[in-house]
Amino acid sequence: MLLSSKPVQRDLSFDEKIAKIQRYLPKGLTEKILSQRDRIEGEHKQVTVMFCDMAGFTALSEELGPEDAYGIMDEVYELLIHKVHDYEGTVNEMTGDGIMALFGAPIALEDAPQRAVRSAMAIHREMARLSDRIRREKKDIPSLKMRIGIHTGVVVVGTLGNDLRVEFKAVGDTVNVASRTEGLAEPGATYVTEETFKLVEGLFRFEALGAKKVKGKKEPISLYRVIAPSTRRTRFDVSAERGLTPFVGRDRDLELLRDGFERARAGKGQAFSIISEAGVGKSRLLYEFRKAVTDEDVIFLEGKCLSYSRGVAYHPIIDILKSNFDIQEADGESEIREKVRKGLNILQADETSTLPYLLELLSVKESGLDDTQVTPEAKKAGIMKALNHIVIKSSQIRPLIMAFEDLHWIDKSSDGVLKDLLEWIPGARVLLLFTFRPEFVPMWGGRSYHNHVNLNRLSNRESLLMVSHLLGSEDIEETLEGFILEKTEGVPFFVEEFIRSLIDLKIIERRNKKYHLTKDVQYVAIPSTIQDMLMARVDSLSDGAKEVLQTGSVVEREFNYELMKQLMALPDQELLSRLSALKESELLYERGIFPQSTYVFKHALTREVVYSSLLQKRRAGIHKAIGKSIETLYPDRLEEFFEMLAYHSFRGEDWQRALKYNRQAGLKALSFSAYEEAQSYFEKALESLNKLSRTRERILQEIDLRFNTRAALFPLGRHDEWAEYVQAAEPLAKEVGDKARLANCYNYLSTHLWTRGRHKEAIRLCEEGLGLAESAGDFSVHISTMFHLGIPLLYTGEYERQVKLHREVAERLSGPTVFERHGLAGLPSVLARGLLSWGLAELGKFQEAEERALQGVKIAEQGNNLFSTTFVYAWLGTVYLLRGALDRAIESLEKALAMCREADVLAAFSFTAASFGHAQSLLGHPDHAVPILQEAVRPQEASFSPVSSGYPLTALAEVYRLKGDTKEAIRNAEEALSIFSQREERGFAAWALYYMAKIKSEDKSEQIQHAIQTYRQAMEQARGLGMRPLVAHNHLGLGQVYIKKGEPRKARSELMAAIDLYRSMGMSFWLPEAESALAKIKE
Repeated sequence: MLLSSKPVQRDLSFDEKIAKIQRYLPKGLTEKILSQRDRIEGEHKQVTVMFCDMAGFTALSEELGPEDAYGIMDEVYELLIHKVHDYEGTVNEMTGDGIMALFGAPIALEDAPQRAVRSAMAIHREMARLSDRIRREKKDIPSLKMRIGIHTGVVVVGTLGNDLRVEFKAVGDTVNVASRTEGLAEPGATYVTEETFKLVEGLFRFEALGAKKVKGKKEPISLYRVIAPSTRRTRFDVSAERGLTPFVGRDRDLELLRDGFERARAGKGQAFSIISEAGVGKSRLLYEFRKAVTDEDVIFLEGKCLSYSRGVAYHPIIDILKSNFDIQEADGESEIREKVRKGLNILQADETSTLPYLLELLSVKESGLDDTQVTPEAKKAGIMKALNHIVIKSSQIRPLIMAFEDLHWIDKSSDGVLKDLLEWIPGARVLLLFTFRPEFVPMWGGRSYHNHVNLNRLSNRESLLMVSHLLGSEDIEETLEGFILEKTEGVPFFVEEFIRSLIDLKIIERRNKKYHLTKDVQYVAIPSTIQDMLMARVDSLSDGAKEVLQTGSVVEREFNYELMKQLMALPDQELLSRLSALKESELLYERGIFPQSTYVFKHALTREVVYSSLLQKRRAGIHKAIGKSIETLYPDRLEEFFEMLAYHSFRGEDWQRALKYNRQAGLKALSFSAYEEAQSYFEKALESLNKLSRTRERILQEIDLRFNTRAALFPLGRHDEWAEYVQAAEPLAKEVGDKARLANCYNYLSTHLWTRGRHKEAIRLCEEGLGLAESAGDFSVHISTMFHLGIPLLYTGEYERQVKLHREVAERLSGPTVFERHGLAGLPSVLARGLLSWGLAELGKFQEAEERALQGVKIAEQGNNLFSTTFVYAWLGTVYLLRGALDRAIESLEKALAMCREADVLAAFSFTAASFGHAQSLLGHPDHAVPILQEAVRPQEASFSPVSSGYPLTALAEVYRLKGDTKEAIRNAEEALSIFSQREERGFAAWALYYMAKIKSEDKSEQIQHAIQTYRQAMEQARGLGMRPLVAHNHLGLGQVYIKKGEPRKARSELMAAIDLYRSMGMSFWLPEAESALAKIKE
């Protein structure tokens, strides 16, 4: 009696499915699935779906009975699950006699289609072994064979269950097509659709089966049967990148990279810079290296720099993030946010400290950062911390390779990230790869784990070997060989493109098994450069295909189908036909699956040549159309495209849009502290503005743009440049009668004046601005003016007046107003308190000075303002230094120095370094102070500083005195005095006189009287300015000199005065010295 098959065919319950899957999971894989489950909840994903079904299962179950059938299926399930997991696929569903698996979910796999096919082949192989074993045990059963269908496309995926009760669910047309494909497959065979075939062609051998009608589809689908793995190559980076010549002349370079990978995989982080001129093979070497590690268990991420991306802050970093989190062009903000959040969950990264900054980079609105509270410097620091976290966490899961291409087009912000990346990788499983042309000079390097690979042009022998590969023959006439070598000059790209051009144009032919030129060289209209050669190929295209190529060249090296369709306004069929012709000509290759396809010029030089061939008028027209198309396609995501819109609108001479988007791109760059990029955008905005008709609104826009440019240039220390922009704004403000803007002109110009030591002029200009601000009734401008006015007063020693002004600013900026900027780079509430504390300390009012500085520190840290935090810590440290609380001084100054370097707050370095060096010398460590003080007085560093180089020179003079180098001490003190005299900085000059007196008091006996005179001069000046701490120091110095001179009464008088002052101001550090000297006096 035959048993019914119905019980065997029943659907497994959810619990049974989970139990079966869990039973066969390799060690640690349950944890991996748990870490992945949130990643795919409610998400559209591009995946490769595999259906696998055992042929003849019904007959088998009837033959053996349910118990034996279940036993066999148990083994089959185990086999299927393991072979899917071997290639990092996920079993999505278990049917009665097979499985459904996903490749590319929950974590996106760049080579998901390849993994699916390899998994299918492994399943067939293992099923044959299993079948042989079972048939040996149960001879009367048929062979066990699987039918497998694979399709690649978009699905909706999600999760069910809790804890280990996880089931990934995928639905959509892609799943249906994969299922129908499996139904058409023969037992023991794997069928793939054309979508999958395109992505793995070249990796496997296929049999084309033609178009097949399937249920639920109006049009037939093309199917291919997998025959075997390809013997020609291991893989391609992208499926359309076919036809590359064999790798020539770079084996040693490739081996260097592979050795570096082995060291990195062992936890010894490595970095390689691949350097060569255009076309010599940087991208090809990187491509070959990627092929070499394709079978390794690694994470490989790529970031590309583009010609317009130099002004796009963090452009290649954003590329890396999009690759890492599988963010597609069509993804909306909610999808982006969810993908990033799920990716962070997988990495077990701290979402609070990373998600907002990553969303900010990806131009997601409501990222969680408040621009009114978070400064550009704080945002930059947060981004760096988040990137560091992701890199380290990822490398702990699998070795991480990060490739950054074409750094000669890198933006400043990304350059800074790469500098920090190099600092992060020692001890991590990270390999960094950089490619760039020789003209790019990196701001990093000089580390033992950073290596250079300099690619030279090919030798004549290597070039001819490459030619023989391209032609498929080594028999080439000597004249042709010489012609090729002359034209290509050892550049691989030139060799490849040149040979293709000669073949396409039928300038060479094969006769008698040997290649010859068809024409005499002198009469052949063959271009002498790569540009001519490429244009010959371009001109041979149909008009339609050529138009698409030219339009694409204006977009950039890469362009997506969606944008090209908008630009060309063609039906899909016609546009695809033209693109197909360009792919066949090998000028472009395709990535992705229609309609999310991206088309890429096979080489950057191809795009550059085609672009340059266009007349300016047509080129500008296409640029303009691109800008408008982006507005049409992405109306809700324009912020993400500000840089592209700025670039194309400017190149398209669409001056209204160019003005708008260049300013917006500049402000965006400014928010990331990308000052050089911001300045470039503002300059283009100004240039665009000048092309428009002159109106009052245009004049006001020009003034604001000039102020914006000043904000970008000031942190870079380019004071003369930004001053020119502001100076040009002054007459404009007068022309339109805008008092507030005119007052700001005076504020900013006063800054330039006092940075150049012209303090009296700065004071006069600020006083004029103060009147304008009061007249305009503008609170913000009034606050800004008072703040600016106080600074030159401080530098000229008018401490009482400076203290009064900055105290008023501090008191008026309290409560909810403390985080308002009023046009400054930092928070005036913080900066005013810091400057106030400095002025109070010079007057000897240390208690209030410390209180005000600590208030500033608290506000700055609450506001995450690195610029303000750096300066206020420097001022707090200086307050402690002046009081003699040296341990606390060192602590504060070290924090400030760290921020100077890490956050590029260059303006604070020279002043902070001077105070730090002085504190080290007082602690008895002059040798520790010399290097940083010498750095502080370098012209480049000093030019950034709002405090003159005389300040660190004074500290350096004291250090050399303590080291016993009187000559250097006097030289530095005299140079400082000369600077202070020229700049009329009386307070600083009084300090320099005091240190000069100290130097002279230790010299020969004939200098003693001179020392006394200098002390008296310094004291008189200090007393006139109310500088009580300095007065006390002069008393101490005079007392010590009088002891040397043998005048005990005068010594006692001076020392007692010093002691009284020190005690009254709480300057206990110097009391032992004064009291000890007093105790030694014998009358």
